[in-house]
Amino acid sequence: MRGKRGEEQELLWNVIIMFIVLSTLAYLFFWMSGASSGALIKSQVDSKQGALMTDSARPGTTFFINRTISIENGKANAVSDKISSEYSYFNLNKISSKTIGNGIEVAVEK
Repeated sequence: MRGKRGEEQELLWNVIIMFIVLSTLAYLFFWMSGASSGALIKSQVDSKQGALMTDSARPGTTFFINRTISIENGKANAVSDKISSEYSYFNLNKISSKTIGNGIEVAVEK
């Protein structure tokens, strides 16, 4: 037979295990609901498209991207629903960009 002290320790142990299991399930639920919204994929696609357009642009080209991205320091950064994604570009020319409305204007210079 167990004493009162043994039952208290077993109860505490069971409460700790239940808390860990419920926390893990809640984390998985919120992670899956965020992943199913497509926000992560949208920000990745936007940053990759911005980087690829910048890579393929020739000197003297100016183009407008109608997305919320920033292009600076060799990287294209996109934010979608507070999830950010970054993609590098390798254009050796000087790239300048400025925000206009809901998009960005990118100019490629020699």
